[in-house]
Amino acid sequence: MLKNKKDKNLRSKFLLLKTKNYQLSNNFGFTLIELLVVIAIIGILSSVVMASLNGARAKARTAKAIAELGNIRTAMEVMEMDTGEWPGHQTPYSVCGACGSNEVEDITVASAGLTANDPITPYSGWRGPYINANIIDPWGHPYFLDTDYTVAGENAVALGSYGPDGIGLNLYNSDDIILILAQE
Repeated sequence: MLKNKKDKNLRSKFLLLKTKNYQLSNNFGFTLIELLVVIAIIGILSSVVMASLNGARAKARTAKAIAELGNIRTAMEVMEMDTGEWPGHQTPYSVCGACGSNEVEDITVASAGLTANDPITPYSGWRGPYINANIIDPWGHPYFLDTDYTVAGENAVALGSYGPDGIGLNLYNSDDIILILAQE
């Protein structure tokens, strides 16, 4: 109960303040410009993050190809211990300067000997398979073995991937990933 006029005035001031606060809270919010600025900032930040992720993905693919080349090299060494030959009936560590048809374009084919024994000319002492038959480089291309790969003007035995562009078979370029096994 209100006892005097002073209390009535106090109550009306309180109600007025309460009403004003309620009305003011309805006016708080973001303008369209503010929302557009925030969306633009988020878009810029996400594009920077995506650009750095693409670089990381490319490095990861290259690292995977290098690791797989090491695994294939190990499989070739085991095959060499069993058969005395490398894929494609190549002589181990023998660089072939001007040989024709010396490339093994896909090391997973049966004639290469890593996934299955050559059905036409079987490998003597073959105890494979030495690698998984489905092994391809991170860009979807087969790995290759070339005994007359040219490095700095000299021939070498190279195990490799054609890289992201997939161009290969004596059309090698700078994006190829190569493991040199022997050099002249």
